[in-house]
Amino acid sequence: MNIGIVTSYVIGGFMLISILAFNINLNTTGQETTISTINQEKRDNLVQLLSCDFNGLGYSDDVFNNTPISEGSEYEIEFRTSPACVDSGDDTSGEIVRLYADPTDLVGETTNPNDFYLYRVDKNGTSRYLVTYFYITYYQKNILTGNWDEESSPHTLPSQREIKIRVETMIESEEPIRISPQGDYIYHRTAWTREFIPNVMNHPWN
Repeated sequence: MNIGIVTSYVIGGFMLISILAFNINLNTTGQETTISTINQEKRDNLVQLLSCDFNGLGYSDDVFNNTPISEGSEYEIEFRTSPACVDSGDDTSGEIVRLYADPTDLVGETTNPNDFYLYRVDKNGTSRYLVTYFYITYYQKNILTGNWDEESSPHTLPSQREIKIRVETMIESEEPIRISPQGDYIYHRTAWTREFIPNVMNHPWN
C-alpha cells in the first residue's frame, strides 16, 4: 500500500470535514443573526408604540380630567393618551387606548411554547403583538415620605395624581435559534422595562 496515497486521503478527509463543519457553523450563525434581528425589530416597534401611549397618558382637552385611567390591573389598562399615538388626524382631544393580555392564553401556533398576544385597542381597531411577558405596576407618591408606594391597580390609588407606572414586556423569537446539548430549544429573547411618570398626571391640580 502506498503510504503517500493513504496520507493524502486522510488529510483530504480531515479537510473535507473541516469545510463541512465550517459551512454548518456559518449557516447556523447566519440563521441566528436573522432571527435575532427580526425579533429585535419586533421589540423596537412595540416599545415605540408603548412609549408613545404611556408618555401621553392623561392627555385630554379637559385639563381637569384627573381620572384618565378608567380600567386597570397587572395585565390590562385603559386610559386617555395623546391623539398623536392613535393617528387621529386633526383631532386634538385625548384618545382612549386599551392594552390587555392573558398570559394563560398561549398562542400554540409557533414553536415557542410561551408566547401569547398583547392586544392594543383604539378607535382605529385592534392590533396584537406576540410577547412572552407583560406586566404593569402602579405607584402613588407618598406625600409624607416622598417614596413611591406600590398599588395593586388604579382603583386602589387615592387619586390619579402623583403616580408612576412601570411597564415590563419580553419578546422571544417564534422559532428557536439553536438547540442546546440537552436537546432543549433556545429562543432569542429581548426584554424591556420602563417607568413612566406622566407629566399631565403629575401637575399640582385638584
